Amino acid sequence: MARIVFCCACCEGSLVKIKAWVEQRLNERKVSWEMLPEEGGPREMPSFSHGYQVVGSLTQMKLIPMKAVRGLRNVFEYTTRLGLQSLETFHFMRDYDRTQVIYPARHLPRSSTVPVRGPDAGGTESFFAISGRQGDRLLLRLEVSDAHVTVSASQSSGTRTWHSQEGRMRKRFFVAGSSWDRCIAMDQDADHPDRYFAQVMVVSRTCAEEFQILLDEDPNRAIFPEAPRSTSGGSMVMGPESGKSDKKFLIAGYPGTTFEICLDLQSENRWKTVTWRKLAEEAPKAIAF
Repeated sequence: MARIVFCCACCEGSLVKIKAWVEQRLNERKVSWEMLPEEGGPREMPSFSHGYQVVGSLTQMKLIPMKAVRGLRNVFEYTTRLGLQSLETFHFMRDYDRTQVIYPARHLPRSSTVPVRGPDAGGTESFFAISGRQGDRLLLRLEVSDAHVTVSASQSSGTRTWHSQEGRMRKRFFVAGSSWDRCIAMDQDADHPDRYFAQVMVVSRTCAEEFQILLDEDPNRAIFPEAPRSTSGGSMVMGPESGKSDKKFLIAGYPGTTFEICLDLQSENRWKTVTWRKLAEEAPKAIAF
């Protein structure tokens, strides 16, 4: 069964009324929600406080709880010293839950422009990285405010800060193929944000291309067919939470043929989550004599 995720744009701590019902006459399932005023103030319903843990090479891969910063809401810190390694890695977990990981979009990011992802189950193999001298004091800070996540790492040489992305750029998908020298970014449909498209060309002399779709170009978060070398609609689609796989989709066509690949995350039929079609070739232009 496909999982449908609804999005409610509201601030943290808002009181929301959710209603789900079935229209018996049409046999349709419907969901509605609305924000409600809190007559008793913002403390009418007590909010749940999450806990956060840091894990990585600097903790010997043990989950170490972070300390809440007094006087600041949803800000947590962890202080340690850099060890023998010149490069230390880390990411975060919420409530000791491995399906709620906060991690970088790319493993061991060199730039602070790489966005923060999570909390979700997709980042167990993705870590932030910080380098420095042995014995240097390292301060990690995690701030979560209205779904925006800020991660900073401070030491004697300076501070590096990473931010999450909201809205349409929150997820990026790429096509990784057997004959293409780089991943091909997929474009998001302006009218249907859960649909992504990319055009690819068959270049192999075998008249076939194998590919997967990667979240944030990460092979550990691949979208792939249940059966290897599946054609369009020929197999149930797995991932990206399923992890890394050697199974790939198969496009068949003559070299030079262009295809459009569609990723539909809201498809109720998991056989149709990834499909593709051959694009019409341009007719040759008439030559005047």
